[in-house]
Amino acid sequence: ASEESAIACGLEQWAKADPAFLPKTFMVGAKRAYEMVVEALASGEKPTLKNLLSRDVFDGFSKGIDTRQQAGEKLVFQFVGFEKAELMAASLIDRRADITIKFHSQMISSTYDKAGKLVDGDPKEIKDVTDVWSFERDVTQKDPNWRVVSTETLN
Repeated sequence: ASEESAIACGLEQWAKADPAFLPKTFMVGAKRAYEMVVEALASGEKPTLKNLLSRDVFDGFSKGIDTRQQAGEKLVFQFVGFEKAELMAASLIDRRADITIKFHSQMISSTYDKAGKLVDGDPKEIKDVTDVWSFERDVTQKDPNWRVVSTETLN
């Protein structure tokens, strides 16, 4: 981040509040969390999601899983990898640290109905996906884990 940017200011605030915070380490963890969440969402693993998401985000993802299961649909999913991940915003307000990341990833996804007919996606096409996710953590807590508090798909 450039020296005078809002991101740099946010990171400086964090360094004072949480000297153990390392942006590069955070980015590695955020990418790992992103992959875990999209794979758990695809496979319907609610316990994994519950540990990584805020209550609001979990509720929305859980409803999507329930809708797919009630319809008898099967999602076949493969995470291919990251093109890049960009730090978009960083702030510290009181004891709450927030960081927003734009993920540029590639995935293969296809959905099949009860009869096994393809209803969405293409099992052979790699899709470029751009998501913006915000993570949050209370820096006064000993728990070093961050939670996803918002998600938005841009394409």
